[in-house]
Amino acid sequence: WNAAETLARALDSVAAQTRAPDEVIVVDDGSTDGTAALAARHPVGARVVTVPNAGPAEARNRGAALATGTLLAFLDADDVWHPEKVAAQLAVFAAHPAVALCATPFSYFPTEAPPAFGPAGSGAVTLVRDYAAVLRDYYLGTPTVMLRREAFHACGGFDATLRFGEDVDLWLRLGYGRVVARLDRTLVAVSRSVRSLTGGAGTEVDEANLAVLDRVAARHPDFMAAHGRVLRHARAVVHTRMGSNILTAGDAPTARRHLRAAIREEWRTARAWNLYARSFVGG
Repeated sequence: WNAAETLARALDSVAAQTRAPDEVIVVDDGSTDGTAALAARHPVGARVVTVPNAGPAEARNRGAALATGTLLAFLDADDVWHPEKVAAQLAVFAAHPAVALCATPFSYFPTEAPPAFGPAGSGAVTLVRDYAAVLRDYYLGTPTVMLRREAFHACGGFDATLRFGEDVDLWLRLGYGRVVARLDRTLVAVSRSVRSLTGGAGTEVDEANLAVLDRVAARHPDFMAAHGRVLRHARAVVHTRMGSNILTAGDAPTARRHLRAAIREEWRTARAWNLYARSFVGG
């Protein structure tokens, strides 16, 4: 949406792939700045579709519905793929036919600066079959993901009712009962800017992630009965992060509320205890 300043750079990274994608679809989410025209002119040869502005979940779902390949990959308009991203992930799917989703690490770079990839990573592939392990490390950068189209549609795609957390929600739905691969290569550079949707969202992203974790508990009561500690840990991590950020912003009472929540979820959360004690310093 309104991505004319960065879209060419993103599409350049797609065009530079050592193994070109079979098709490139650009979903213009109701832009008013010429994004669609820029995409149509780009030599990557993308199919450009303009839809009424509805947010990233609906835009990605529209692109996935139009795609004809057996595998899907996503790229936001301000992020960049490493030239070997597609080839490296295709190799994972070829070597491990049971894999439904493959994700990689990513690096951050300032939007106005040249993209930077690193550290490179070992190149090792880890296959995750245990849902508890998926839940312990559930955040997958959307532009790093390649997944089977069949699995995407079987899960219902992204939940367009969610403004934030729609990516985490999908990964946690898709990872249940399926094999997830983690390729240890930094193959995506993610732009960091307060102008981005998540960059200016404040605590809304973490609040959305807590709601998504509640969905996991509601969907999988048997898993919760056996592995509830894993989900409580995940919630404690989010509350601790929120407490830290809010304390830095100067709102000690609200920070303490989140830190107490973290401690209730996992009382041995040393960082939450330390931050809670610091919240009383000077007042």
